[in-house]
Amino acid sequence: AVSMTLGLLDGLVQRMALKGDKLYTASWRKGIQIVDLDTVMGLFPGPNDSTMMRAMGIAGNGWGLENVVTIPVKSPPPPAAPQRDINLFDVQAADVNYRGVVQTLVFATGASADGGLVIANPAGNEVVKQMAAGAITTGWAVEVTTLAGKPIALVGGVGTGGGLLVVFDLSPLSQHPAGNPVVLSSIVVGGWPTDIVMSGNTAIVAIGGGKAKLVDLTNPSQPRATGEITG
Repeated sequence: AVSMTLGLLDGLVQRMALKGDKLYTASWRKGIQIVDLDTVMGLFPGPNDSTMMRAMGIAGNGWGLENVVTIPVKSPPPPAAPQRDINLFDVQAADVNYRGVVQTLVFATGASADGGLVIANPAGNEVVKQMAAGAITTGWAVEVTTLAGKPIALVGGVGTGGGLLVVFDLSPLSQHPAGNPVVLSSIVVGGWPTDIVMSGNTAIVAIGGGKAKLVDLTNPSQPRATGEITG
């Protein structure tokens, strides 16, 4: 067991992703958080430990917070104004070539045009790339995959034109120094894109109302809507 925040006013976990023995979260106010599950499982005192239960049940205390790595995600500083936290809504961890070495990076998206695609390097506990996702103003879903031999990030969200799916080529990350991911294309999917699942070259994009759009990404530069699932 481990607390991710000190309470609702401190932060709120929105989405989680598991890769190996690491748990990655997208959080409101806390940015990206990482937990080594082997470590916290080894420290677990048991489900009936009174000290742990009191700590987890009282706002402002928490349990095992020293085992949580937090990578803040901030807006770029505007002139004469403080930076603000970007609330994140989805997160994925994937092995990608970064500066010539294949390693695990964390990908997130959130409630800001300048936080459409956020990439963090857990090895350095730092955000290494942060950029807009096309016309998306609030990102709700992110997925990382390989298409046409390229590492690809997909971001679903809402913005100009309604519900959108934006396709990024992550290949420039392999450069030294790392280049910026490139937007290859975008497509209107409608609704409120909240989740993305890949099946072969097809992106299944949940858009709310019990519906999901099917988008063929055989050619990532020319996505095609091929149908809709209802139910």
